[in-house]
Amino acid sequence: MASLTIMPGGPLKGTVSVPGDKSITHRAIMLSALANGETTITGYCPGEDCLNTAQAFRDMGIRIEATATALHVFGKGQWGLTEPADRSTAAIPERASDF
Repeated sequence: MASLTIMPGGPLKGTVSVPGDKSITHRAIMLSALANGETTITGYCPGEDCLNTAQAFRDMGIRIEATATALHVFGKGQWGLTEPADRSTAAIPERASDF
């Protein structure tokens, strides 16, 4: 049986970026829409579910601007949402660049 000795190489250093979390992105959009003023959400999940949540709040009168790295939600407070128009003809974005 062969023998192998492994010597420690020292500590690891660096930065790791993890993808955005879907559940946290949904909650961040909802809470930002209900807050007063602008909220910036960075590291968001650009998945279809989250894009649909953002679109639903746009349909209720919330301005949401998206970049590749952040969502800017302009909340209107607890009573600032409006009833959406007929959604049968509304377009649902397929990806973050369609915002």
